[in-house]
Amino acid sequence: MLSLRQGAIVNVYKSYRVLIGLEIHIQLATKSKMFTGAANGFGGSPNSQVDAQVLGLPGTLPVMNKLAVDYAIKVGLALGCQIARHTKWDRKSYYYPDLPKNYQISQYDLPICSNGVFVISDENGQKRTIRIRRAHLEEDAGKLLHEAPGGYPIDHTIVDLNRAGTPLLEIVTEPDLATPAQVAIFAQQLQELVRYLGVSAAQMQMGHMRFEPNVNIHITDAQGTLHKTAITEIKNLNSFNALHRASACEIQRQLAAGDTACSLAISRRVSMRLVARRVSAPAVRADSKRSPVARSDARKAASWSLRPRVLT
Repeated sequence: MLSLRQGAIVNVYKSYRVLIGLEIHIQLATKSKMFTGAANGFGGSPNSQVDAQVLGLPGTLPVMNKLAVDYAIKVGLALGCQIARHTKWDRKSYYYPDLPKNYQISQYDLPICSNGVFVISDENGQKRTIRIRRAHLEEDAGKLLHEAPGGYPIDHTIVDLNRAGTPLLEIVTEPDLATPAQVAIFAQQLQELVRYLGVSAAQMQMGHMRFEPNVNIHITDAQGTLHKTAITEIKNLNSFNALHRASACEIQRQLAAGDTACSLAISRRVSMRLVARRVSAPAVRADSKRSPVARSDARKAASWSLRPRVLT
């Protein structure tokens, strides 16, 4: 597979494997929010579905929404997950302009659901098992708007906190998806599942489901060396078409970057071999009449002289 042409290296990898995992955020169809009795819904007047707890005012305490927990367990059972007998909430502290409390109540090390599977039919009609790493509950953030209501341009950002505190189920898969088509199929079949269970309306255009593919590629070059690209997460996709196209684009980008990385690595190895021949061969010829010990010392000196060249 490796070939040299006018100093350039082409066809530098012989195989590659795409690994895609998904993070899916599903808004649960409860009448009230995750930790307060404020109304939970889409399309109300801006900042009309908030209360003291959503706004993070002093002295407020969260009260858990039991139906949201029931919905999470329902999804977990449908996915074949283990349901935790003991779980807890964690405070995830970070600043968002649309997160008034400056922290999000979430689950970190003890998710309510874990170790499940979801079987899909891939683009070839074959059954494919996707492992579910975890599913946990948290609350959603608000929404930043960069246009005024009605689509009028503005020179600043405004915030609508109606979405803040909405019950959110986050499902995380293992990287068992291999093509953009499989990613889109998984998302479509998961949408059908949550609608069937009645836990979410799963309307994409309303933000009820948001997808975040994590993509990386394992590339084997012509020398048999494995190169792993950095994992890239694509945030907040809310259509199956966008999910498919974004995954495909990222795969092509990583292949191009991996091609360059393999070229550099192979170029370095080829250069090292050429330098080694250039430096060590004269030393062996010049010392051919010396004793074996002297020739060995000369070779060691030649190999040490290579090291600064390799580093540069």
